[in-house]
Amino acid sequence: AQPASYGSLRVPVHVLWGELDTITPLAQGRRIAELVPGARLHALPGVGHIPQIENAERFTALCSERCARYDRRPSGAPAWARLINRGST
Repeated sequence: AQPASYGSLRVPVHVLWGELDTITPLAQGRRIAELVPGARLHALPGVGHIPQIENAERFTALCSERCARYDRRPSGAPAWARLINRGST
């Protein structure tokens, strides 16, 4: 996606970034968070380019906490349905 299009996003965005990422530096994560209305940035300390592997427990906890805020799925619906339902409003 082109950075100019980020401002049109109307879904919750939580940018999770490795604080020690040298492949895609934290400055780029900050920039994404600035461009997306309402986005939140969380830099994971001591983590590099692959936070979902390097600190899977913290990464998963942050994702779960953020998704729980927007849980609009019908009872019994799969967890991923939350994001689809949120994006369609």
